[in-house]
Amino acid sequence: MKARRSLVVAVGLAAACSTSERPTRDSAASGAAVATPAVPVSSAPESVLAVQMGAFSDSANARRMRDSLSGAGWIAYLRGGTGKGVPAVQVRIAASRDSVLPRLIVASLGAARRAAVVVRDVVGGDSLTRTAVIAVSTGSHGMAASTRWALAGDRRALLVVEDPTAVEAEPVPDGFLLADESTGAVVQRDSVWDVAPSPDWRRVAVGIAYVLPGRERDRIPAAEWSALARRSGLTTDSVRASAFQSSGMSTAYGLAQPAVYDLSVAPVNGARAAVVLPMAGGWRIGWSAAGDALLVGTNPRRAGDDEPASGWLAVDLRGKRVSDAGDTPSPVAWTNGPTLDVSVPVDFVSAHTIAAGSRSIESAAGWIRVREGSTSRIVGPGTALVATATGRFVAALVPNAPGKAGAPPDQPARLVVYDLGR
Repeated sequence: MKARRSLVVAVGLAAACSTSERPTRDSAASGAAVATPAVPVSSAPESVLAVQMGAFSDSANARRMRDSLSGAGWIAYLRGGTGKGVPAVQVRIAASRDSVLPRLIVASLGAARRAAVVVRDVVGGDSLTRTAVIAVSTGSHGMAASTRWALAGDRRALLVVEDPTAVEAEPVPDGFLLADESTGAVVQRDSVWDVAPSPDWRRVAVGIAYVLPGRERDRIPAAEWSALARRSGLTTDSVRASAFQSSGMSTAYGLAQPAVYDLSVAPVNGARAAVVLPMAGGWRIGWSAAGDALLVGTNPRRAGDDEPASGWLAVDLRGKRVSDAGDTPSPVAWTNGPTLDVSVPVDFVSAHTIAAGSRSIESAAGWIRVREGSTSRIVGPGTALVATATGRFVAALVPNAPGKAGAPPDQPARLVVYDLGR
């Protein structure tokens, strides 16, 4: 059955590429944009991006392509052409508020030599997909990156981490994404040394990462130390005393500072702010068993991405020392995922299924689909790694686009979370 579904997807896409009468151009801007969490679909038309699969002068051919794509699991629709020389009927899929998803689909189709382009459109209702794509990290991906994730006890919240390393395993700040399907809350942040959920998963603690690169200099200028002090809200003397050497080959320093996101606090203007503690520390971070205190890891003894903290400080959420929280963080049940490295290929072909309540999340032949009862739809390209309890949030690897002028990508895949909207 899985092989047959993969074939159906392939047939639908092949039809979209072989029967189009005229190629079309990408009419959307090519600049990358950060995805936002999915929101409920309304019937009111709105500006979106979509994937155009074909354009026809014969509406019967257009309807056949639309039906073929719909049968393969795409949200497909027709659009009347406008303008001189434009075919009368165009076939489009994956209309989305999210600027990332349509481009990701087109890139994956292009890698398989299937013609498709991103276009602007105005649609609403059933023609609009709820799915959004959110990158786990938008910062540096390093020479290689390990991946890991943890699920809350009820599986309704998911924390995903991309942990890159530099040459000689020198530390590079991580990126993370926490998504909670109970509330719809999504927190994504780059530039952290570590991250840990509270035992009740209502808050998440991070060690904010600051880096002072030497840039082949023998020392860091005083002005840069002062600038870092202003960014962190600490004194220059405290920053100098609390910094650690972050390279064994050159002059470079790192600084950690603990912060906490409270998921019960509503975001302001779409952003969820962290409470930053007025202290240094947080190379490693954790919580007390009761969740009422932070365990703040002190600096590593040497420059290494996997180095443990040299000790632990127990503090309350104002940064004040406490004595009754113990000195061992509450454990987090991490699952280690694939390593992203240019020399390690990612298997996007093999079929597997993840159970998610009444849904199943299926990966096969480079595409992810969600199946519920007798219905299924394509989510997007990639291979699924883990899903929350009802399958709203799905962590996945997606193919990485080539660099400029067609240069090979720095890594074969990117770590993302698909938000299915509900």
